[in-house]
Amino acid sequence: MSGRARWCGSAALALALAGMLAGCGGGDTGSSTAVAPAGAPAADAAGSAGSAGSAGSARSAKPAPSGGTATGTGSTESIRLQPALIRTAEMTVVVDDVPARAGEAEAAARSADGVVAGDDRSGSGADAQATLVLKVPPDRMDAVLDRLGRLGREESRSSSTQDVTGDVADVDARVASMQASITRVRAILSRAEKIGDVVQVEGELSRRTTELESLQARQRALAGQVNYATITLQLRASPAPVPPAADRGGFVGGLRDGWHAFTAAAGWVLAALGVVLPFLLVAVPVALAARWALRRSRATAAPSAPAPRPE
Repeated sequence: MSGRARWCGSAALALALAGMLAGCGGGDTGSSTAVAPAGAPAADAAGSAGSAGSAGSARSAKPAPSGGTATGTGSTESIRLQPALIRTAEMTVVVDDVPARAGEAEAAARSADGVVAGDDRSGSGADAQATLVLKVPPDRMDAVLDRLGRLGREESRSSSTQDVTGDVADVDARVASMQASITRVRAILSRAEKIGDVVQVEGELSRRTTELESLQARQRALAGQVNYATITLQLRASPAPVPPAADRGGFVGGLRDGWHAFTAAAGWVLAALGVVLPFLLVAVPVALAARWALRRSRATAAPSAPAPRPE
């Protein structure tokens, strides 16, 4: 290959890459035209223009997501989409046996072609409770809720529906556009000859591949939310029944009441004694000391009194 032909090929490759980058940075719709340099072979000019033209046409056409149809005439495009709905529900049920009823709830979800996405349990006996996250097909969610409500005494139930048809269509279109863009970049990479061109194209290919993987992850997440409804079930143990009041009539009942009154009175007396005892521990020694001092003073004063004179 002559030096002029090699230079013309590299120039056409650079123009094709520049047109693709400009088209990608300008949005998902648009068109670009590549012009070969003067003196370039007709085949190179046609190839460059074809690459740029296919990039513009691929960006301007957005495919319909699965289940939808797309028809277009000229620049007019009509798309019919299947509704994409995310259904969620929450329910609280009071049951007699939390572990047993939790197992029945999981079995109900599996029998409806669903799965158990979460299982959080704590406590035991009257304090036992469980929180289950169940994933079931949306068209079976209502039937599963009715079945779960019969596990015990249903306290609350709520449900909601979110329309994400637009989000699904947008992500599907962006995934298809990015896949077509990666195919074009790989075609350009196969024609690159200079090291600088190869490095530049490979960097662009890596960036677009990363973006495609992010879009596909978002696409899978939306599909999972649409294909399965989410039920958050809370199970709580019913409180223990209060025992009936005992019969207090007759002699036995009176004796029981008298004993309870006696123990209550004894408790009050002991409580009062406990309150007074600290004061007694101080007051009694002080009173005894004062009495002893008084008696001593009287004994000392008695001999000093004068005796009466005899007449």
